[in-house]
Order: sequence, then C-alpha cells, then structure tokens
Amino acid sequence: MKPFTECRIFNYLSPASNQEQTVSDEEFSSSYTEYEQYLYDLAIEPVPVSESCAICFTAR
Repeated sequence: MKPFTECRIFNYLSPASNQEQTVSDEEFSSSYTEYEQYLYDLAIEPVPVSESCAICFTAR
C-alpha cells in the first residue's frame, strides 16, 4: 500500500502548493473520495509490519 502522503488530495492541501493553483470541485471531490477509499482499505486490510513502518517514517 502506498504511503498516505501520496494520495492526490495532499497535493491540494499542501502549504507548498502553488498559490495560484485552482482545482475544480469535481477534481477535489474525486481526490477526497479516493482518499476515503484509501482509509477504508487501510482499516480493513492488515498492513505488513515492514510496510506500516515505511508509512510511519514517510509521514514524518
């Protein structure tokens, strides 16, 4: 499973993102739905220890 920071929604929420960047409602909604699915998958699927450690270190 990819680190959660690779989800598209973080491209729009990042303070380092381009200040002039505009995102359509549909695009933001789509990325939010994708993130919801990611969280759901994470909740129902066991994550191997080595992978969960990689996720923790990526989030720092």
